[in-house]
Amino acid sequence: PEPEMSDANEGLRELYGQIRLTLETDNEPLMLRLLGHSPETLKGLWAFMQASLIGGGGRVKRTTKELIALAAASSARAEHLKDVMLGILEERGIDPAVINDLVENGETRRLPEHTRKILLFVRRAALDPALLNDEDFEALQKAGLSDADVAEIVGFAGLISCLITMTRAFGLTQPRA
Repeated sequence: PEPEMSDANEGLRELYGQIRLTLETDNEPLMLRLLGHSPETLKGLWAFMQASLIGGGGRVKRTTKELIALAAASSARAEHLKDVMLGILEERGIDPAVINDLVENGETRRLPEHTRKILLFVRRAALDPALLNDEDFEALQKAGLSDADVAEIVGFAGLISCLITMTRAFGLTQPRA
């Protein structure tokens, strides 16, 4: 069951507010609200999300990462995560054709080649890292990504994998109504 906001202490309510503000949503995602039962776990995950999705310090833009998260969540049939990313990207005014391609196919030709290479790498790294090979890393180098950029997107792939696992483990597998 979801934790009641009336049961949340001031620190947890403040964290939920920070999550809503940073993700630019009216409500914190259900999977994060469910982690409110373990506030320290939620704080740790939120720090990871801020560092790899919002921060990262690299050249991979937040919107690119959000598009990748949508593609990976759609490919993994992680419906709640997909719905969260859909809401964020629709609010940003992303081309509906791009969104549809990512939901339906997990990729799109409507994005620049550089972005597509990153998307394909992160999706594979998040969903089936055992399939990564030297060619995957060479494609990133040819696309101009530095070692720091690669480390950033590998960390982001780890976050996506974690969020997909949480979506499934919490049973949030049904699409929004």
